[in-house]
Amino acid sequence: EEQELGYFMEYDQWIRKLRLKDRISVYDIGCDGYASLFDYLILHGFKHIHYVGVDLIIYLNFIYQMGDVVVLDEKITLKDFLYGNYHNKFIKVDCEGCEYDEYLDMIYNSLSPWISYAIALHDSEKYHNEFQYWYTVLLDNGFKVVYKVGDDDFKEYLLIRRKKL
Repeated sequence: EEQELGYFMEYDQWIRKLRLKDRISVYDIGCDGYASLFDYLILHGFKHIHYVGVDLIIYLNFIYQMGDVVVLDEKITLKDFLYGNYHNKFIKVDCEGCEYDEYLDMIYNSLSPWISYAIALHDSEKYHNEFQYWYTVLLDNGFKVVYKVGDDDFKEYLLIRRKKL
């Protein structure tokens, strides 16, 4: 629960800036095993959520409506989500470096003004070239830096882009 509280403080720094609607579809890459983003949204009054959470070994797919949770068996890939018919899409990526594997390419190739994004980029010796490239690409495509944390060895930058209203 203490870890979830830390995530909530992090979400407070940027989630309101996205002006997300109550009826929302979330694709959470790096869902932390707790689905803390899902819990945060419920705590902050969201009543209609379709939540898909993926992490290294975790996959979650459920719908929350007015206090009831329905777990879905269907597996939804990022591509399915990007091109599928979901309400008020929101994509969050924070997976400690896995964003460079394939997710950013897929997201960039399908950037939409109708999707809200929150993307954490990680900068370290291992990821520095990828970080430099994607940091510039995202800024050039309307993303804004909300915060930067870390030290000389490992930094995290959180960038958001709000969907058009």
